[in-house]
Amino acid sequence: MKKQKTQLIIILVVLAVMVASYFALSAHNKKVVEDEATDDYTLLTLDTTKISEIKVTKTTKTEVTNGADSAAEETSAVDAGADASNTEDTTDDAATEDSADAADATTDSALEDASAEGTSAAEPVYEYSSEVAYDLVLENGAWYLASDKSLEVDQDSIASLISKVATVTSNKEIEGVTDFAQYGLDHPSLSIEITLNDGTKTTIYVGDYNSVSSLYYARIGDSANVYMITATLSTSFGVEGSSFEKVDSSASTVETSAGITDVDIDASAASSAAAAQSSQNASTKASEGDSTSASTDTTTESAVVAE
Repeated sequence: MKKQKTQLIIILVVLAVMVASYFALSAHNKKVVEDEATDDYTLLTLDTTKISEIKVTKTTKTEVTNGADSAAEETSAVDAGADASNTEDTTDDAATEDSADAADATTDSALEDASAEGTSAAEPVYEYSSEVAYDLVLENGAWYLASDKSLEVDQDSIASLISKVATVTSNKEIEGVTDFAQYGLDHPSLSIEITLNDGTKTTIYVGDYNSVSSLYYARIGDSANVYMITATLSTSFGVEGSSFEKVDSSASTVETSAGITDVDIDASAASSAAAAQSSQNASTKASEGDSTSASTDTTTESAVVAE
């Protein structure tokens, strides 16, 4: 009996520990989720009513062939041709020289292989090209594109765009960065230059995308700090200027796959067509009945004659 009580006490203690562990783990996971959802850092806060210009520049990266690598390949090809020529010109009377040439060729081949390995291990070379995607300017209370002032711009679309930079936040900060290339901020893919009414300019740089955290690296002006932000700025500002053109919805029509934009049904014409179709069907049935009757009479007459 005493043994059973001891076992029961042990089971109860184990269950209590398991329950306590469960609640502790749940509380920890909840805190982690809350911490991840909390924006701890404010990169930028702007009074959007004072913004007078937004200029966005895009930078594209293209991998190029290393000129030194090409020269090394050409030199290697020339050396290979020279070795082949020397091998053909050797004679049986110079066996020692042949052995020396073979050793030299082996050495050259080893050197060329080492050079090729070094070339393949070299980092790729890139070229960067930057261009202004669009430049939005506010004048007399209305926004327009600096590249085409005659183009009617959707003012509501611009207002929605500006709201994205009212407050820019992040939940991760990297302080004292000296090598911005590792974050793609030496040649930012996107540069958003914001000008206020008093001429003050603020630039937001957007760098590489981090696939692990699904966030982008960003930098404000010449700050030494790098932040990780959501894709909001990249998707909202990384568009073309033509996307801001106002669309006249009243002029649009619904078009079918056959290219028909309007269908006008005449009820009287439809009734006449239905009556005509009904009459035609009746005539067809009558004709079929007459044909059947005539065929039956012919068969009967044939039978009588045969008898």
